[in-house]
Amino acid sequence: LTPNIPEAEVLSGIKITNRDDMIAASTNILKLGPKYLLLKGGHLPGDPIDLLFEEEQGMILELPQKRIHTKNTHGTGCTFSSAIAAELAKGVDIENSVINSQKYVYSAIKSSVEIGKGHGPLNHFFNI
Repeated sequence: LTPNIPEAEVLSGIKITNRDDMIAASTNILKLGPKYLLLKGGHLPGDPIDLLFEEEQGMILELPQKRIHTKNTHGTGCTFSSAIAAELAKGVDIENSVINSQKYVYSAIKSSVEIGKGHGPLNHFFNI
C-alpha cells in the first residue's frame, strides 16, 4: 500500500504534520491488513521523507530526499507504485525495490520539462 499524506490521513484518522504523525498513522493503517506500507511524505513542508513499514516489524526503512522545487509532479504516486511493482516482478526484495524506485522517480522529477500550465508530467524517459 503506497498512500500519500492526504490518503493516509483518511485511512488512519490521524492528522499528519510531521514524521511522528506519519509513524502513528502507519500503525493504524497496518491494522487494516497490508503486509507492507510505504507512506510517502512529499505533501509535508521541507525535504520529503518516505517511510516503509512491514506489518510485524514496523518501520524497516526511512528514505529522506532533497525536495525538488518544480510543479512537474503530476503522476508521481502512480509512477512510484508502478516502479516498485516492476522491481518486485524482477525478483528484487521490497527494500531495494523501494530504494530503486525512489531514485527513479526523483530523477524523473529532476529532469522534467516545463510545459503547459499547472502540474506537469515527469520525464519517464530521462535515462534514454
